[in-house]
Amino acid sequence: MRKGSDGRYTPESQSQSQSQFPYDYGDTSEHRDGLGRRILNGFKREPNLLITRNGALGADGKVFDVESAAQNTANSPLARKLKGRHLQMIAIGGSIGTGLFVGSGSALAHGGPASLLIAFCLIGVMLYCTVHALGEMAVLFPVAGSFSAYSTRFLDPAWGFAMGWK
Repeated sequence: MRKGSDGRYTPESQSQSQSQFPYDYGDTSEHRDGLGRRILNGFKREPNLLITRNGALGADGKVFDVESAAQNTANSPLARKLKGRHLQMIAIGGSIGTGLFVGSGSALAHGGPASLLIAFCLIGVMLYCTVHALGEMAVLFPVAGSFSAYSTRFLDPAWGFAMGWK
């Protein structure tokens, strides 16, 4: 709007001058990769990106700084009121579930009681080792998240996503 000599405001002309647009968007005839190539390139890691400033070189050649990772994940707004036995009971309750009762009927019918007892003992030992390892990691590296946060941190972000998706 522009104020005229009579005091009224009149609209400016529809044509905009080049000086009103300070941004130059470049040449639009530039060659660009296809959509599929751009999507695939979007998943590549930045080669010049530093993972940690003061890291320790692991056996596989990757750099990992335990102190800064523990510091970053420990400063979370969690209230630590669960004790060790609470975590164990939650883990055991989550691993037993209803599958124990639903799946054991057909296993008992096909394999018999001895094979079912042996299978429960084997799976129980494996679950005990898994729960014990996860409990150790929860004490050493407290994070605000589920157990899939450990997969993201120690394996790969894709593993963490897959673990959280299940």
